[in-house]
Amino acid sequence: MATTNIADLLDQPSIDAERPKPFPQGSYIAQVKGLPREDVSTRKQTRYLEFTLVPVEVYRDKDGRTDVDEDALEEMGGLNDRSLRHTLYVTDQAMYRMREFFDHCGIPDMEGKRKLSHNERAVQSPGCHVGISVKHVPSQDGSGVFANIASTFKV
Repeated sequence: MATTNIADLLDQPSIDAERPKPFPQGSYIAQVKGLPREDVSTRKQTRYLEFTLVPVEVYRDKDGRTDVDEDALEEMGGLNDRSLRHTLYVTDQAMYRMREFFDHCGIPDMEGKRKLSHNERAVQSPGCHVGISVKHVPSQDGSGVFANIASTFKV
């Protein structure tokens, strides 16, 4: 069981702290948790929205096959409420990715004959399910790998 009290965490022996294993590469079905966080990148000062996605199950094709190493998933402790961040930059050149993400989430782009804005679609995202493709990316210092969302797809 995970400890959530900060005092309990800080009182644990430091030597026992281990780097969590990343999600195995492959395809998952994830749920959008809450509204996106707005921020600015540190390098180029580019504005972005960051969505929290919680993988809820391994994605299986129509024949029941998956591209996830399920033994590795079990070894890392399963899905159990771990989350991934999906960052979408807010630039003229990148807005198509946000549109695609909302499409993959199943959020309508029209209300009657009126086109919905990105903001209007973003507020509808909490609770939506979306397919995600997870890829491993080496850390900048080369000491490990991170599980990143390479792409999304409709489920």
